[in-house]
Amino acid sequence: MLTKKKEYWIINPLGRTIYIENTNKLLWKDTGIIAGKTGYTGNARHCFVGAARTDNGIYIVAIMGVSSRNRLWRYAESLFDITEGTKTFKVKGRSKSES
Repeated sequence: MLTKKKEYWIINPLGRTIYIENTNKLLWKDTGIIAGKTGYTGNARHCFVGAARTDNGIYIVAIMGVSSRNRLWRYAESLFDITEGTKTFKVKGRSKSES
């Protein structure tokens, strides 16, 4: 499955080798990310659906309507951090802690 690989070499039917690097920033960090897929449309904006394996099980997140890719990755990373028990998350730029 290409969505869980950091990088990949493809050889096309003409024998040309093409290098592909995944832009899913979570794959490049030390996380239990299984796979993820990004997308963008004018209405939905930047979106991400991904799954990660943690000590607490497998978690799936879906994020939509984000104004920038950098913010998208910050939100995704924050959600996966919550699943690992940090219990800190951001809402509209403010930090909150669960009690």
